[in-house]
Amino acid sequence: MRTVEYIHLKELGNHQRKNPGIYPVFKRIHQIEGELVGEVEGYSDGFGTRIEVDTPEILLN
Repeated sequence: MRTVEYIHLKELGNHQRKNPGIYPVFKRIHQIEGELVGEVEGYSDGFGTRIEVDTPEILLN
């Protein structure tokens, strides 16, 4: 079973500062209580090439 990762779109700038060169690829974007939240499908580099990330929670620390 795959766990689903979500990122608040307003926190995307913080994510980019902590992980330069790694961009989340969103499968869907939901609106929850007035906030936009992206369902992460995977990650890519600056050129759109997919990157395998085994533990995405490490990216957010």
